[in-house]
Amino acid sequence: ALRCAAHAFPEVTAWGGVGERTNNPNSDHPAGRAVDAMIPGWDTPEGNQLGWEVAEWFVANAQSLGIRYVIWDSQIWNGGDSWGPYTHPSGGSNPTLDHRDHVHVSVVPDGQSAPSPSAGGVGAGGGSGLGPYNLTEDAGLSAAQAETDSIANPHVAQLLAERLDTHAGTYGTDLGAGSHIRDDGTRVVAVSEGAGEGDIVNADGAEAAEGVRATYVAALSELPIAGMNEGRAEAVFEAARAWYLGQSVDDLGGGGGGMCLVGESGALESLTTTGPNGVSMTLNAVQVTNASIIIGAGQEMDVPERGLIIALMTALQESTLRNLANDGSDMRLSAHDREVVRESLNFPNDGIGSDWDSVNPFQQRPSMGWGTVEELMDPHYAATTFFERLTAIDDWQSLGLGEAAQRVQISAFPDAYDKWQGVAEFLVDNVTGASCSSPEFSAEGWTHPVPGAPITSAYNLTRRHPVFGHVQPHRGTDFGAPPGTPIHAVQGGTVIKTGGKAACTTGGAADSDPDYWITGFFVAIDHGGNVTSTYNHLRSDIPVTVGQEVEAGDVIGYVSPQPGSGCATGPHLHFQILTGKHGFTDPEPFMAGVGVNLRG
Repeated sequence: ALRCAAHAFPEVTAWGGVGERTNNPNSDHPAGRAVDAMIPGWDTPEGNQLGWEVAEWFVANAQSLGIRYVIWDSQIWNGGDSWGPYTHPSGGSNPTLDHRDHVHVSVVPDGQSAPSPSAGGVGAGGGSGLGPYNLTEDAGLSAAQAETDSIANPHVAQLLAERLDTHAGTYGTDLGAGSHIRDDGTRVVAVSEGAGEGDIVNADGAEAAEGVRATYVAALSELPIAGMNEGRAEAVFEAARAWYLGQSVDDLGGGGGGMCLVGESGALESLTTTGPNGVSMTLNAVQVTNASIIIGAGQEMDVPERGLIIALMTALQESTLRNLANDGSDMRLSAHDREVVRESLNFPNDGIGSDWDSVNPFQQRPSMGWGTVEELMDPHYAATTFFERLTAIDDWQSLGLGEAAQRVQISAFPDAYDKWQGVAEFLVDNVTGASCSSPEFSAEGWTHPVPGAPITSAYNLTRRHPVFGHVQPHRGTDFGAPPGTPIHAVQGGTVIKTGGKAACTTGGAADSDPDYWITGFFVAIDHGGNVTSTYNHLRSDIPVTVGQEVEAGDVIGYVSPQPGSGCATGPHLHFQILTGKHGFTDPEPFMAGVGVNLRG
């Protein structure tokens, strides 16, 4: 492959990576099965064009050269007609990790066949199997059967059930399970209640959660579906777990800002379109969600379509539409700026970059006045501040699209934005703008604790606990929301108690606050008139303190990842109302009485 490519592209004079990186056992380089074509002038339009010509040449000759996959310009091809988004396994982002300065080519091991450019691949980019499931010929169905939902649905369900059974001897298969069996036969339980002799109590449930994940990923990976591999199985599992937990938005992007509901159903899928240089590319659900948030932010500000396209072109170039944190490793940073930007690692993100102190989809820098790290890690805030600067340019609508983007970004690569115009226009035409909710107040001055979030479990004094399995009163209302979602005080008042702990052992008195019978980190607010509200399953970094006066709508905490804040099956807010006369009361009718529809 190296000799043929070097002959086809004499302008590429530097080739490397063969037999290198022996410190990484997961790389194809040490085994001599990978080569890197170092693209001259990669940071220019001409260099980028050359890189795509090299990459597409390898794809066209994949079978004859035994090529397994090709990576270039943050895209990966590993079979099929499409390229898909690529993120380095480390989660990092720079020209080398994103493969923007070189084309990476890996060949198949001896004895294996190379994927066909039209036969469906493994990984992002999809496949070309039979029917909506992309079933391969060994799935046991004809083409007509694979296209028939009434046949294909139960068939695939049965295949999955059989594979789950194969792995269930070691791990559980309940997405909300709190225990599993280790390879040596030892049972690990998430709580001490019901633990038997020889059982190991795993207080935070992390091992049990990992066991369930491993079960599903292994089973899904074995399904006869074109393009199915461990990475895609992970994505399917995460989507299934989010559905099980009643989340309308998974932990996809988002930082310190409001709750954003994307699409009509609250979730978006991947989209395939034509990328730079006419190459097919697939944007995954994370990228499409961030596009939806950017479009929605512009629509809220009445920015014309031209501005939406400019913003999307910018985010595609800067981050490939990912909400990037920053590890502060750029040696050009001062000690202060390095410490500040590392705070971004504490917020939900789609990967880690290291270019100066740049963060978020637009790579905005806190040190350059774009906002605080917390603000910038919210894609909605990032888009809003981009649009503010764009529309402040007097002649922005008469400028070229890439030129307008450059006026805002002041990039070292001013010509790099234009190549994304087609993708940006496609997104504007095919993606609904997200509705990012901020607190709205009733005539009585009350508000929703998590605007836009769906109720996943209502007040129910006879509910069976999802972790422990026994009947335990559910004295509040649960709202499913991604980790990091802000939680708002429903009315002004005084913070009278905060605290809690991460662990979950029994769910009883050992874990629960004695005043409010809640687990995890929490805040309690006295609103006067013998009315108290509580908010729990928060992150430990509670931003308010006992005695502090708060106003309705103030952020008093953030939804915690799980496990991490009490006994819960997933990230959500548990919201309670207590009255002096009745004690615990159903929050829905109470809040309706003060003008707030918790389901609205």
